[in-house]
Amino acid sequence: MKELTFYLHIGDGKTGTSIIQNFLDVNREKLFKDLGFLYPNFFIDDLSTGRAHNQAPWYNTVKNDHDKFLRDIDRLEKFAKDHLIEKIILSNEAWILDDNAFSMFEKLVQRKE
Repeated sequence: MKELTFYLHIGDGKTGTSIIQNFLDVNREKLFKDLGFLYPNFFIDDLSTGRAHNQAPWYNTVKNDHDKFLRDIDRLEKFAKDHLIEKIILSNEAWILDDNAFSMFEKLVQRKE
C-alpha cells in the first residue's frame, strides 16, 4: 500500500464550499467503495458511512486538545489502511481563519517526515 494522501479542502465564503461539502457528504459511501476516497465521519465507528457535512463539528472537539487530534488522526489512518484507502479528504472552511488549525496539521506533517 502507498502512503496516505490528505486533501485539505478549506474553501471560503461564496466559493461553492457548501455544495462541494454536500456532494462529498451525500456521496461518502460511493466515493469510498468505488473511487477509494475517504471523506470521514468521525462520530461513528465506520468512518465511511453516515452523514457529516464537513469536519467542523469534529474539529471543534479536538482544536484545543492536540493529543485527541492525533489520536483521531491515528484512528483515521488505521481505518484507511485496513480498508486499503490511500486518499483522505477533510473539509472545513473555518480552518482558513484558525492559526491553531495550521499548527495542528503542521504537526501531522512533521510526524510523517
